Amino acid sequence: MCNGSGVCGVNNAASCSDNDACTVDDICSGGACQPGTALVCNDNNPCTDDSCNPATGCVFTNDNTNLCADSNMCNGAETCVGGVARAARR
Repeated sequence: MCNGSGVCGVNNAASCSDNDACTVDDICSGGACQPGTALVCNDNNPCTDDSCNPATGCVFTNDNTNLCADSNMCNGAETCVGGVARAARR
């Protein structure tokens, strides 16, 4: 809340919520809640597509068409299966 009543005052620079789960550090400015910086949604998993849903926040969707590698050249080419890199057995 911005000023105890839930309203951003003109001269109030308090933290607030713009009701968008994809922004962080929202702040009052000019009498309204202004979006903060964009939420970084990155699970560092090459087998997922990372995005943000304004209602719920970060979303990590399995994508078996993504390229992946486990840095082990001895176990064959990898493919994404169910959000996990799987090596092709030789």
